[in-house]
Amino acid sequence: MLSIGQFSRACHVSVKTLRHYEKVGLLPPTRVDSWTCCRYYDEALIDTMLLIQRLKRYGFSLVAIGRILADPASDPEALRRQRQTLSDQTLVLHALDRHLAAMERTNDIMAYHPEYIITLREVPERPMLSHRQRMSAEDYGSAIGKLFEDAARMLPGGLMAVTAHQGSYGHLADAYGAMTRWIARQSLEISGAPCEVYLQGPGQSHPEAWRTEICFPVRLREAPSSPRLSQSATPRRIIRLSGAFRRPRVEIRPGICYNGLKP
Repeated sequence: MLSIGQFSRACHVSVKTLRHYEKVGLLPPTRVDSWTCCRYYDEALIDTMLLIQRLKRYGFSLVAIGRILADPASDPEALRRQRQTLSDQTLVLHALDRHLAAMERTNDIMAYHPEYIITLREVPERPMLSHRQRMSAEDYGSAIGKLFEDAARMLPGGLMAVTAHQGSYGHLADAYGAMTRWIARQSLEISGAPCEVYLQGPGQSHPEAWRTEICFPVRLREAPSSPRLSQSATPRRIIRLSGAFRRPRVEIRPGICYNGLKP
């Protein structure tokens, strides 16, 4: 049996931290002396304390660690979820590094925008399996299986603006923004819902190497209708006499005619 001081030195953790863990019910001492109130810990709790420290480094909260200790069988699933969380954070960190490098090079905080090659292409109709369902991320796998229970339908083709995005799906908004700006500059307008074609994705490579083709149905933008000006769109001169033998007073009134009709 180890005193709280000996236990703290063995696990490289402060006495204050041990008292906090006891208070929240995470790691109560093995025995508390009723007379001196000294805490004593069994040597077997060293492994538990080291596990708590490791899980904290993995980013788990004390509440999550308590659930793991209460149900050790849930460890693999909890660790897998946390691994995915850390992987996403790593991608965010890499994106921040690229943004910082671009800003230091150009002194422009907006310089992070990646370059997209966008082309116009006639895309034929394509068969597609589809299934719509409101779900959580955990239900995504089971929903994929339901695709094969539904009949295939055709995805409409036509003129499309097409580009390829490389990287995780969390940065697809960059491609969508670039496409929208490009379409506006080309005097085009979006004529339908965009679609994504996953050329390379999860299970095939690292997220930084994922490739997604994005297609926007487009058409020529119609010129806004405006009133037709007639050739008589010149100011009219109206002369009014204020009285006999007086100099005429001249007023200029605009008299623009629309579609041949005077206002």
